[in-house]
Amino acid sequence: MKTAGLFLAVVSFILAVPAGRGQEAGPVDRLTAQFEEAKTRALVPVESETLRAQAAYVEQLKRLEKRYMEEGNLDALLEVQKEEKLFAKTSVTGGGELKDLEPLREIYQKSLEPIEEKRSELQDNLRKVYRTSLEEIQSAQTKAGNLAEAMKAKKILDGLVAKTDEVSNPEKNAMVVKSGAPWSAPAPSGEEVLNGGNFLNPLTLPVGRHRLRDKITIGAREPARPFFFYVPATTEIYTTDKGEIFVMTGEGNAFGVRFEGAYLTGGLGADWHFINCVLERTRLAKGDGWRGRPQASRWIFENTLVSGDLFESWNTQDVGYQATRTTFDRVKFPDLDYRQDAGTLAQTDTLVMRDCLFRSCDLPLSVLISTVNCAFEDCSFRDDAKAFSLKSPISVTVYASESSNRLRKVPDRVKVEIEPMEAIKGEVGAAPDLVSP
Repeated sequence: MKTAGLFLAVVSFILAVPAGRGQEAGPVDRLTAQFEEAKTRALVPVESETLRAQAAYVEQLKRLEKRYMEEGNLDALLEVQKEEKLFAKTSVTGGGELKDLEPLREIYQKSLEPIEEKRSELQDNLRKVYRTSLEEIQSAQTKAGNLAEAMKAKKILDGLVAKTDEVSNPEKNAMVVKSGAPWSAPAPSGEEVLNGGNFLNPLTLPVGRHRLRDKITIGAREPARPFFFYVPATTEIYTTDKGEIFVMTGEGNAFGVRFEGAYLTGGLGADWHFINCVLERTRLAKGDGWRGRPQASRWIFENTLVSGDLFESWNTQDVGYQATRTTFDRVKFPDLDYRQDAGTLAQTDTLVMRDCLFRSCDLPLSVLISTVNCAFEDCSFRDDAKAFSLKSPISVTVYASESSNRLRKVPDRVKVEIEPMEAIKGEVGAAPDLVSP
């Protein structure tokens, strides 16, 4: 990419220039300041493209608003205005509930994809230059006996390696589920956090029964650092039409929590963990238009009951999932839009349902092939509305009881074997004390 090469040359030059003011700072601090300046300069054209895409979306909203005004359709007009208000405040779509907004959102998100690819490539190239320079500083300062400065460089380098692995090698960073709550949460906050807002420090909701009326946002794109959100055991969460918990980036963790009629979203770089939870009529969604890694938001379920709702729509660019010993009850799964080869992606640790029980569910083939050692009770299987990406062969064994097989167009590369439910190996589904009869 020519633009990236040009910026690499610019960055190399900037990093080589000695600092002017602030000369008293150490070499690591000087380098970091120069790197941040270089990053800001390099991303100016990308930010301009983002602003143009946002302006185009706002223009489409204005046209839709004008149309509804001319038609005298007040309800629809108000929904568009909700969308405009949320977008103006957060640059995030999803403020209005209106079918006519969906194609506009899709166009907007597609317009962001090449921009985010460019942003990601630029940041990766900048980070490589920064990393090389840090390695040189670490070596030089170690030789000079300045171990404090060398350790400062090492600490940054360790963070860069972890971040690079997450983006460039998702298989190495596959989602891992541990038994019990695999986290140590800070003390619960006060009731005021339930009024909504944007939180950048680790946040634990207070224990209790809460109805959320506003949006709680966790994290921010800048500064780029980990953000953490926790919902403690025995807590119950409900949301109104405007209520939402949005993990913009970082981790959302729920252990022993009941969500009912809730709305939970995750952005680029967000991981939601549900352990020993109940999700009843709870909607999950990718919460923004940012994309920078495969399966931009990731959803982990262990020993959890999911009842009635899940995702309204999903694709493998926006969503990754790992479900273990989880029960899905009366869920109609939408077709899964594969943005890469289903044969190599399905059944990996970032797209798998393992040892799960499905009761009275409706599953398309695109989701069915992501299951491993799962049982299906009174379920139905259907063809996807359109063919999905499939270059490599894949097979799935379905252990079914009283299920309706409506699969008529199974691709040649897909092998589906249906066995009696009694032949399943081991225990499947959530623990009996969690699952309602």
